[in-house]
Amino acid sequence: MTSTGHLPQILIKNAFNILGLPSTSVLREIRKRSQQLIQLAKIEEVQEFETDIGSVKEFRKENEIRLALERISGIKERLKEIFFWFEDYSVESRKVLTLISKGNYQQAVDTLKETEGTGFNWLDKKNLALALMFHAFSSSNLDSFRRSLCFWKQIVESDEFWKFYEKHYLLHDELGTVTSLFEEFRNSIYEKISEKTVSFYYLTKYPEVIGACYLAFNRIGHAVDSDILQPIILKVKKELEFLEGVQASNLEVSSAKKSLEKIHDYFCALDKFELSEYSPLIILKNDTAEKLRSISIDIYNDNSDAEIAKLFLEQCTKLALSESILEKVEADKKQILANEAWHQLELSSAIETIENLIQKEKFLEAFDECKRTDSLLIENNVDRENRIAFLLICSRLFITKAHEFVDEKSYTRSYQAFYYPYELLLNRLTLIFNGDVESQDEFVRHLKVTTKFAENCDGNDFEKILDGANGLSEQYLDEDQKDAVKLIWAAAIWRMISKRLADKNEKKSFRWVWGVIGIGFILLKSFWGDISATSSKTASTPYSLTKEEKGVISYLQKNNPKLLKEVRIEGYSDKEIAQYVLNLSDENEG
Repeated sequence: MTSTGHLPQILIKNAFNILGLPSTSVLREIRKRSQQLIQLAKIEEVQEFETDIGSVKEFRKENEIRLALERISGIKERLKEIFFWFEDYSVESRKVLTLISKGNYQQAVDTLKETEGTGFNWLDKKNLALALMFHAFSSSNLDSFRRSLCFWKQIVESDEFWKFYEKHYLLHDELGTVTSLFEEFRNSIYEKISEKTVSFYYLTKYPEVIGACYLAFNRIGHAVDSDILQPIILKVKKELEFLEGVQASNLEVSSAKKSLEKIHDYFCALDKFELSEYSPLIILKNDTAEKLRSISIDIYNDNSDAEIAKLFLEQCTKLALSESILEKVEADKKQILANEAWHQLELSSAIETIENLIQKEKFLEAFDECKRTDSLLIENNVDRENRIAFLLICSRLFITKAHEFVDEKSYTRSYQAFYYPYELLLNRLTLIFNGDVESQDEFVRHLKVTTKFAENCDGNDFEKILDGANGLSEQYLDEDQKDAVKLIWAAAIWRMISKRLADKNEKKSFRWVWGVIGIGFILLKSFWGDISATSSKTASTPYSLTKEEKGVISYLQKNNPKLLKEVRIEGYSDKEIAQYVLNLSDENEG
C-alpha cells in the first residue's frame, strides 16, 4: 500500500468521500447517510468505509458533514463534487476505486490503462485523470501530474465528452440541472485544476508545473496568479519604486547592484515557471526594462555615472523581449561607450584644435590633424560609429567655414575649403559603407557622373542635381551612411557652385544666377539652415521694399513659389531675401 499522507485536502475533501457514498447516490441515500454520520460525530465516534480515500475520517465531524451535505444538495456545487470524483459504474471501475482507497495509485493507473482500447470510455478517462492526480500527489511525481493535465485538457476540449456526460449525469439528477450549467461549469474547470496545481507546487516545489498547467489550458487560473505569481511580481514593482524614488545623485554602485540583483532573482524565479508565452509576464519584462532604461538615462545625464548606467542597461538586455527596446538599449550602450572613448582619447581637445586651425584658414594643417586623430582612433580600436561621428564633426566644421566664404563672395576660398571635407569622407567610404562594396561602388558611380555633369551643366540644372543627391542619400537606412553621403554631396555640389561663381571669364546670365540662388537656399536649408553669417532672423518684422526688391520677390513668386515659401517659413523677411539675391546678382554680373 502506498502512503496517503501526502494527499491534500483539495483531493480527499470531496463530499462523496466524506459521506462514504458513490457519486451515483440519490438524495434520499445522501440525507440518510449524513444523519447517520452526524449522530456518530455528536458522540465523537467515526465510521469508516471500504471506499474511503486518504485520511478522510478526519473530516467526519459534524460541521464538515453538514457542509458536505450542503454542497451535494446545491445544483452547481453538486455538479462539481460529482465531476471531480470517481465514477463507480462497473466491476472494473469498482476495482479501481478499491485500489485507490488502499493507496495503490500506480496499480489503479495501470488497471485503467489496460482497459484503453478495449471498451475504454469517457468515464474511464475521467477516472484515469483523477487516478494520475492521486498518484502524482502521493509520490510527488511530476510526470503523472503532466499526464493528468493532458487528460483533463482532452476532456475539457471535447464536445463529444460533454454531450455524453450531460446525458450520463442527468440519469441520476434530481435537482433539475439545465444544459447551460454544464457549459458554465466546463468553462470554469481550469480554475479547479489551477487550485490543484498550486497545491501540487507547494507540495513538490516543482516550478515547471505552473507552465504545464498554462500549456494545457492556455490561461492562468486565479489561484496560480494570486498565490504564486503576484507575490513575486509585487516584489519586482516594489524594487522598481525604490529605484525610481532615489535621486540619481544619491544612488551608489553597491545599492544599485543590490536592487538589480533582486530584480534579476525575481525574474529568474518567474522564468522557472516556464511561462515564456504568458503575455502579462512578457509585458512585465518589457515594462521593467523600459523603466530601468529610463533610470539609466537619468543617472547618466544627471551625474555622468557610466558604471551605474551600464549596470542598468545590462539588466535591460537580460529582461527585454521587445526588439525595439533591445535596439534602444544597444544604442544607449554605444552612446555611453562613445562618450567614454571621446573623453579618454581627449577628442574634444582634438576637435577644438581642428576648429581653431580652420578658423585661421590653415586648412591643410586641419586636414592632417583630422587624419592623425582618425589614425589614433583606429589604433585604439574605437568602433565604427565613433569614428564616423568624429569625421562628420570635422567635415561640418570645414563646410561651415566654406559657407562663410560664400557669404563673403570669396568663391575661390570656398572652392578650396569645400575640397577637404569631400576628400576626408571620400577616402573613407569603406568605413562609411561598412564593407558593403556593392553599395559603395554604386555611390561612387553616381558621384562621378553627377560631378562631371555639374561641371558642364547650365546653372538651372543644379536643382536637378540636388534632387538626385537627396534621393540617393534617403535610400540608406544606416543614419551614419545617410549623414556622410549628404555631406559628400553638399561639398561636391557647393564646390562646383563656387567654381562657377569664381570663374570671372565665364559670362553669367541673370537666369543662371537664379538657379544658383535656388540651389543655395535649398542646400543651406537642408544642411545648415542659414543663408549667410551676416543675415539675421527677423522675418516677423515688416520691411518697406524698393521697386527693385519687389521685382525680385515677384519673380520668385512666379518662377519658384515653393522655394520662396520655404525660405519665408525659415524666418527670413522678403527684404532679406531680395537683398541677398541682388547682392549675388551684382557679384556675378561683375
